[in-house]
Amino acid sequence: MSEIHYTRSGSGKPLLLIHGLGGSSKSWQPVVSLLERHREVIAVDLPGFGTSPGCSQSTLRSLTQALTEFLISNDLQGIDVVGHSMGGRIAIELARGNHIGAMVLIGPAGFFKGWERHLTYTTLLLVRLLAKWFMPLLTSLNRSHTLRKIAFFQLSPNISVVSPAVVSQKIRDLSKSRSFEPLLTELCYRSQLLEGGTPLTQPLTFIWGKKDRICFPRQAPRAARQFPQAKLHLLENCGHFPHWDSPEKISRLILEAL
Repeated sequence: MSEIHYTRSGSGKPLLLIHGLGGSSKSWQPVVSLLERHREVIAVDLPGFGTSPGCSQSTLRSLTQALTEFLISNDLQGIDVVGHSMGGRIAIELARGNHIGAMVLIGPAGFFKGWERHLTYTTLLLVRLLAKWFMPLLTSLNRSHTLRKIAFFQLSPNISVVSPAVVSQKIRDLSKSRSFEPLLTELCYRSQLLEGGTPLTQPLTFIWGKKDRICFPRQAPRAARQFPQAKLHLLENCGHFPHWDSPEKISRLILEAL
């Protein structure tokens, strides 16, 4: 089993946070302090991200299996989950295995069609390249709104409200991710939720930013059709990271949904 590093804070009914591609448990910093007032918050570093060692193979199946084993070994089966982007895709696989409870999925990957997958693939490769380029410039980046806007033009339309510390951490995570490229290829070209699969019985809520330039908002109605039991929230002035752009609102929606 691949060891999974995680943080645990707050008290109450446990809540699992699963980050997206090129992220880590620290991607959730803007909302953890809000959620932990009501729930015990467990934020993981998926294998090959953050401080968790990688699996022998970097695939969605291997990450899902590692997380399944993590839940079993920590007596967390049936836990409610919030998944972002790739984390949302993994949450659906955990739900199909009946390992988790209610879900909130933020801009989940897996609903691409046609040109969207090519644009997302190219965009995220560019974002990773920019992260590597900006790594030696983190001090300057923290001082410059313009540099932060350039580095994250595809991820957040409101980078001015995101703390420089969160931006710097995201650049570290992106530049150091050991499993980025193979998982990006799988997400864009080999693993679409529109291809069907076992129906879900768990309560499900989708949250999508109307300015999402990675998992485009036009994918939200597809997700709703695929999972007709789900609730859907489309948020103004939010991009691919609504929990950065509007943390108070996202936290409230998460707690209401769960």
